Amino acid sequence: MVPYPSQLTSMFPTLCILMYIALGLSMVSLLCFMVAFLLVRKDDYSGKVKFLLHLIAGSSLLIVLLVVVTIALAGSNLAFNVALGYSVWFCVASAIISAANALISEYIVGKKFD
Repeated sequence: MVPYPSQLTSMFPTLCILMYIALGLSMVSLLCFMVAFLLVRKDDYSGKVKFLLHLIAGSSLLIVLLVVVTIALAGSNLAFNVALGYSVWFCVASAIISAANALISEYIVGKKFD
């Protein structure tokens, strides 16, 4: 998906930007996870950890949405004789992992803060 061949339609720069946004949100999730991990080790589960876990879940769901939209638009704009390649499967795997990340974060919030 990123980078894209220049002979493809004008939709692909937009899709490229969507994938970069998803990558940036992945970095936000990773940073929130590291901060939450350090807070749990220091103070157990506090209100800050609950906020960070909700932030991780929200950014993970946004990642899933961006990846699904990008793959759907890329697939619909290609001719039938052009293959998307292996990077699409990496994107699908990242969407599945992000969905699991969101579910686990919300499960922890539900168990620890109720």
